[in-house]
Amino acid sequence: MTSPVFDPGSLHVRLQWRGGRCVGVRVELRRPNAAAVLRGKPAAEAVRLLPLLYSICGKAQGLAAALALRAARGETAAPQVDAAVRAEGVREHLWRLLLDWPLALGQPRAEALMAAAVRRIGAPDFAAWLAPALADHCGQLVAALPAGLGGLRSRLAEALQARQRDLLVGAELGQGEGLPLAPGRGRATVRTARGALEHELRLAGDDTLADLVIRAPTDRHFADAKLLESWLAGYEAATVADLHAAAQLVLLALDPCVPWVVAVDDDLWHR
Repeated sequence: MTSPVFDPGSLHVRLQWRGGRCVGVRVELRRPNAAAVLRGKPAAEAVRLLPLLYSICGKAQGLAAALALRAARGETAAPQVDAAVRAEGVREHLWRLLLDWPLALGQPRAEALMAAAVRRIGAPDFAAWLAPALADHCGQLVAALPAGLGGLRSRLAEALQARQRDLLVGAELGQGEGLPLAPGRGRATVRTARGALEHELRLAGDDTLADLVIRAPTDRHFADAKLLESWLAGYEAATVADLHAAAQLVLLALDPCVPWVVAVDDDLWHR
């Protein structure tokens, strides 16, 4: 019997365009349900399997689950950076800045810099080595932001610069900690490239997984339309295509960890 495929989730964004501006934003977020797959399994096995379910931030998911399990068993874990999770976060930042953002802005992808940077992750001089080339690259990205974006342009530039800073000097990137909540219940937080990932785990009396609640940055950013509204509501766009292009850049800046689809009125546009 074939096991069901794990659903990675999705984000659907619907925008209303009237009179040359965005007048409405709706979001529908569907997130992976790891608890449904792992509930009832021995706790140690569930923690071992969980990172295999995620193609993005798998190491961070694994660390959060392991720390939450330790916390559920009564062990507090003080904040500490995990080298593998930090390296994963660095790769996420590099991928977005060097590959995805150039593609979105019609610029050449910095594939050679990406390959060289990935080889040097973890080196003591990594930030000092990367900083000059990254500053030049990100400067070109900011310059390539369309002038027609209006006020969005400065916000997108700030998002690019914030990701650059986190990549080079983000001291908490890859940091995890765990805290017991009650007998058999623990919570862990891990700092990823997208923000804080939180796991809350509950054990059954036979040390099987009774429940697991995962709160990812995507869950907070897209639980409702408020964040996207703060970027796009009232945005002036001459055409549907202009609004779609602006929304794609905003979503790239906010960086959901699930595939997304944007619909402007009844016209579907795919990521």
